[in-house]
Amino acid sequence: MKHFVLIAALAATSTPALAELNLNDSCGASRYQSLIGQPAIVADLMAEANMARVLRPGMMTTMIYLPERMNIAVDENDIIERVYCG
Repeated sequence: MKHFVLIAALAATSTPALAELNLNDSCGASRYQSLIGQPAIVADLMAEANMARVLRPGMMTTMIYLPERMNIAVDENDIIERVYCG
């Protein structure tokens, strides 16, 4: 529960610009755009809480599109670079 509170607090720190929003937002990724630029530990906590899938460079993933699944892409420096549905 405390992880969710931390995640919600970080996500609420800023509102994403309309241009940044994914038109398919069935997973609610638009609410988490403020996580971009944050350390990957935040994404890891969300994955631990079964809220998202963390995608790291070179990681093998399924190509099955699930609109209700949130994906958090992390770069080679362990920084969140994208939050999207799929």
